[in-house]
Amino acid sequence: MRNNKGFTLVEVIVSFSLLMIAMIYLLSTITITIKRENSLLILQEYSVFEANLLNNIYDDIDNYVNNKNTSDGKVTISNDNNKLLIEGLNKYLEFNQKNNCIIYDEVIYELPNGVAFDDKVYDLKSGIIGENNEYYVAKINLIVNDKKESIKIIYQYKNVL
Repeated sequence: MRNNKGFTLVEVIVSFSLLMIAMIYLLSTITITIKRENSLLILQEYSVFEANLLNNIYDDIDNYVNNKNTSDGKVTISNDNNKLLIEGLNKYLEFNQKNNCIIYDEVIYELPNGVAFDDKVYDLKSGIIGENNEYYVAKINLIVNDKKESIKIIYQYKNVL
């Protein structure tokens, strides 16, 4: 009669293999979770960045439009030497691709990590809605988490006769 007091080599190899498979699965799950969390963090930082920039621009537009002493109520957006000029406000949106930032009214807004300018930094569009309504749209084109996103500055002007 034999006295078995240990593991055979086959049992050790099978146990080690199962343990390694579990570790590989665990590491891949951790890696996917970290990537997903980083992606969500980038989106959150981008949302705060976009909200701050647009809040300042729209506050300036509202203040200008509601100031009856100095305003004709009309704000347009145009291209001026690769900068966007918000006419009426006489303020510029400058795009510094080298430093990855947008400058508006002498305030520097740094793009969050994971956000970059698209090849075509901005688009301008204007048109007419109805008889007396004009709209102006400036789209700042960005890459966020390897996807194209746009910050849209939209202003509608109603010409009251």
